[in-house]
Amino acid sequence: MDSTSGRGITTIVGGRTKATSQMELYSERQFKTTKIDRTTSDVYGVSYKPTEAQFIEGSYSVGRVNNRYRNRNTSLTGNDETRRDVYAVGYGYKNDTVQVRNRVEYRIDEGSERIRQWVTTNRAKTTVNENLSWMAQFDFAKTLGEHDNNSEVVSNYTESTLGFAYRPLSINNLNLFGKLTYVYGLDPDDQLIANSTSSNSKSYTSSLYDQKSWVWSLEGVYEWNANWETAFKAAHRQGHLRYKGESTWYSSGASLYALRLNYKTGDWEYQIEGRTLRTNLADDHKDGVVTSIYRNVGDNIKMGIGYNFTDYNDNLTRLNYRSHGWFVNVVGSF
Repeated sequence: MDSTSGRGITTIVGGRTKATSQMELYSERQFKTTKIDRTTSDVYGVSYKPTEAQFIEGSYSVGRVNNRYRNRNTSLTGNDETRRDVYAVGYGYKNDTVQVRNRVEYRIDEGSERIRQWVTTNRAKTTVNENLSWMAQFDFAKTLGEHDNNSEVVSNYTESTLGFAYRPLSINNLNLFGKLTYVYGLDPDDQLIANSTSSNSKSYTSSLYDQKSWVWSLEGVYEWNANWETAFKAAHRQGHLRYKGESTWYSSGASLYALRLNYKTGDWEYQIEGRTLRTNLADDHKDGVVTSIYRNVGDNIKMGIGYNFTDYNDNLTRLNYRSHGWFVNVVGSF
């Protein structure tokens, strides 16, 4: 996992108690560590299934966030500790053709300042027929800070996606996946980003720009036989960026093309990928190679390790030019 970009390692210890045939109570202790902070939380929740196809859940968590790498390059100072309270409700529905999952959270951070945040995640998938399925997602986060007894917007983030998966029965070895994504991100001035230094250490600075972008992507996989398959990806981002503290947006576009060769034997899978990135604003391109090895764990999960010889990833909504080196990846399917 790429903990330098906010992700990290999460460990959960807890248990569940069946209160009735339809209701479960649970409590957990969660430990999350990233390069930027450490969080310890106690979570208490209830899950209720009114029908076999539905579930409703609610939870409350209280935790401590220790921010370890704040420095003078951001508006955050000190190695302070923040108390975080999170109230959450969720709903899910699933049958043979439709899957829906929604969650809303309200977070309160009490530290050197008081921060309130609304977060919602929404997922939906429908199976049209044996060839085609559609998916949609909508994520939204809005952060409010207290200043002179008044609330002001610290950050805004919206990401909406509409996608499809197509596997024609007439060409059973072919799989196609397409997505259209809209991203609107106004990051806070003290959003921490990891940067490599000449001594191979890490420094942490604030987010440099806001963005509003449209991204489309198309991916395909063709299985030649039980051992060999070829995959490709083409993606394009067209949108606008602006530097922090400025009001002027400027146009920014980028295109990514990748071709990958997979070799499978038993539970193991080897991959080598060539990719190129072209940016409109700088009028240049970057070429490189990514290689990895995976092992299947059960029928729906594979875990792998690899090395990225480029300095960029294949996600044009989060292109940061800090992706060079080793990585660990977990892929799940359903």
